[in-house]
Amino acid sequence: MIQLLTLASLAPASLLEAPIGYHQVAGQNFNTVKLSVGSPAQSLTLVLDTGSSDTWMPAPNVSGALDSFDPTKSSTFAYRQPQQYFAMRYGDGAYAGGHWGSDTVSVGAAEVSGMSVAVVVDTNTEIGTFGLGPPELSSSLIPKFNQPTFSYDSFMDLLGRSSGGLSESSQSIFLDSARSTMVFSTWLAGSERTGVLTFGGYDKSRYHGELNWVPIVSGIHYQVQSETIAVNGDIYSHPGIYHIDTGAESLHLPQKLFELVVRQFGGAVTAGGMIPCNSSLPEGSITFRFGHGYISVPLSDLVNPLTFGGKPARDELDREICRFGAQPSSALVLGGAFLRSAYVVFDWEKQRIGLAQAKTTVGDSRDFVVVKRGLKGANSSTMGLPLQANEARGVDRSGLLMVVGMLFLFM
Repeated sequence: MIQLLTLASLAPASLLEAPIGYHQVAGQNFNTVKLSVGSPAQSLTLVLDTGSSDTWMPAPNVSGALDSFDPTKSSTFAYRQPQQYFAMRYGDGAYAGGHWGSDTVSVGAAEVSGMSVAVVVDTNTEIGTFGLGPPELSSSLIPKFNQPTFSYDSFMDLLGRSSGGLSESSQSIFLDSARSTMVFSTWLAGSERTGVLTFGGYDKSRYHGELNWVPIVSGIHYQVQSETIAVNGDIYSHPGIYHIDTGAESLHLPQKLFELVVRQFGGAVTAGGMIPCNSSLPEGSITFRFGHGYISVPLSDLVNPLTFGGKPARDELDREICRFGAQPSSALVLGGAFLRSAYVVFDWEKQRIGLAQAKTTVGDSRDFVVVKRGLKGANSSTMGLPLQANEARGVDRSGLLMVVGMLFLFM
């Protein structure tokens, strides 16, 4: 039997939120979240990645890491038994190797216990990853090192079961004990490319109009089909399947579409994908059509800052140089500027993505909608239950990943 929820009983509640930051690390720009891991809590800034599902943290021995986690200083950390190696390689060339364990993890106001995490001792990147991709992407499901495969409950699974600190009036939406992935949403249109990660639903106050729900297609990623794309009125009419990835810094576009975009910048974009930061930026936008909805991305937002050693990068003419926010690719990805223009709701359980044009300015009042999990016997077409709250609780790592086929030097 399904418990009926009244709007009055839900009115005092609010969804859990966490701030999304923007960090430049070793010449790359990342959307990030801050995690508290262990007891006592150790604070780490990690890449927010919807293109992978594993969460890993550099160990103290990793040289140059932005943040590191010391498992010996956490009373709640435990290595997985028997010992399980963690090994991952990402589409941008980053790799990481270490051991699986578990600990208490908090993201903003959301906290779970016994979450599977990896402590990495060998990596060529300076920042770890908080994976919110579909659970089927986990490296633990792929045989390696003659070890058995295993599955584990993700952060979203654990949050859904425990209620993650939600007030009593809203816990009833999490009554189902069946394993499934909850909904989360991203808003990245804040000042200085910051934003908010919302767990369990979405916030209508952060976008224009209504959400456009489109089906997830093809494979095990958050992929959607775009029917047509317009660049300042020029139509690119070849449908494509695009992967929405918060871990990607740029747009990965078909060659002809990329060339059409580059032409708008009048020759300022170099063959190496750089552009002088003081270039005259074009007006207009790239407009993506998904089903019956549209997302417009300003062309001027395709210029990404580039720093090395904390200083702006410069070219041979001593001009401050930036990285162009689009590149040609056969693997189509919407990251970077697209995510700063779109409000995105990720709903793996119902195999759909919600898209709307993001507001760049929002007030203090929130307009939350809780999306119910797949309660047994429930009508899967149920869109959600609205919640009103006066205030929120919180203010290119490509997901095309491969398991590393090499041994690492483990502790």
